[in-house]
Amino acid sequence: METNIILKYNRKRRKKSIHQEIIIKPISYKANSRNTIFQYVFNAKTPITKLDLVTDLQLSLPTVLNNMNSLISEGLLMQVGADESVVGVGRKPQLITVNPKAKFTIGVSIQASQIHIVAVDLKTNIVAKQVRNIVFGNTSEYFTQILMFVYRFIQLSGIEFTNVLGIGIAIPGVVDQENMTIISSRELEIENEHIEKSFKKALFPVWLENDAVASGRYIQEQYSNSGNLLFLSIGQHIKSALFINGEPYEGNNGRGIDLAHVCLVPGGKPCYCGQKGCIEQYLSLTNISSDFNMDLEDFLTEMAKGKEVYKNAFIEYEKWFSLAITNFYQVYNCNIALGGENIPLLTPFATDFFADAQDISGSGMHLYFDNKPVESSAIGSTLHFLKEFIGSV
Repeated sequence: METNIILKYNRKRRKKSIHQEIIIKPISYKANSRNTIFQYVFNAKTPITKLDLVTDLQLSLPTVLNNMNSLISEGLLMQVGADESVVGVGRKPQLITVNPKAKFTIGVSIQASQIHIVAVDLKTNIVAKQVRNIVFGNTSEYFTQILMFVYRFIQLSGIEFTNVLGIGIAIPGVVDQENMTIISSRELEIENEHIEKSFKKALFPVWLENDAVASGRYIQEQYSNSGNLLFLSIGQHIKSALFINGEPYEGNNGRGIDLAHVCLVPGGKPCYCGQKGCIEQYLSLTNISSDFNMDLEDFLTEMAKGKEVYKNAFIEYEKWFSLAITNFYQVYNCNIALGGENIPLLTPFATDFFADAQDISGSGMHLYFDNKPVESSAIGSTLHFLKEFIGSV
């Protein structure tokens, strides 16, 4: 029977007090000691010493030394100097931390006319990235070409193939990872496409993830205190994902939530889905700028100059934005994260939008911003492999 042991990481003798909570699920004493030590070091905010491991994990010194030396020899942990905070005579204890470059994962975000490739280390730091212009094609040749791009990318990044844990692929649509199927994608214009054969001979395991879910996972990783979270991607299209206790809500049919085509304005603007007044027609900045036959950047530039017609259109956008965010919070009662390709352009204004929404709802909701809106879905698609590896060491 599995039991949960909650360990408090609190080193009072250090100048900086650290509080870290981890949950350990024992398998066997020997295997668990090794993984417990690795996860403890991995989760620590600063490098730690072997005495920290002995004291905080309540393990014997020989057990700590044997496992620590083994993990160091395998390149998973590394020594980073002496603990200068310890005063007195004698040899200062060595500080230990995880080696983030021990393993890597590759993330690929597929879009209609290009792909974004990233290589991330164990701490989800981007070590290399690349954009390839390639028009999506529903053929085995297309996916084979994607793999070839990835292999070449790994070589150019100087990463050993043996250190790659897997390839995560973010898809703008509903996916079935178990059956390696793209159930539907309006952007890619495909339905019920089984792509397992295309990746059957891949050199690494492949994991499919909806792009909004992948971005949400990345934000959950960056803001560990985000708890329940609603992720909203604002780009050419509006995408959404709901996380409950850190896991994506999939719904009864695995499709999760789709806020883009929830009605915001009854009888409002016609939408390509056949309805009127959909959220996408009011929250997609691309739709607003297209009303003036100009790019979004040009629209925001003209609006910033104070031209009345553009300013009024933006004020109208702010009104619908505030109403939508307020409705989302009242329905889901959780923190909200904003991402997507237009977020860098919207960020200077979004805080004001959110303040308006907060005033309306009278709530204590918190707003997060995706700090890597271009790469977050590619990074998030790799987290499956990272967590799998960390739990298996």
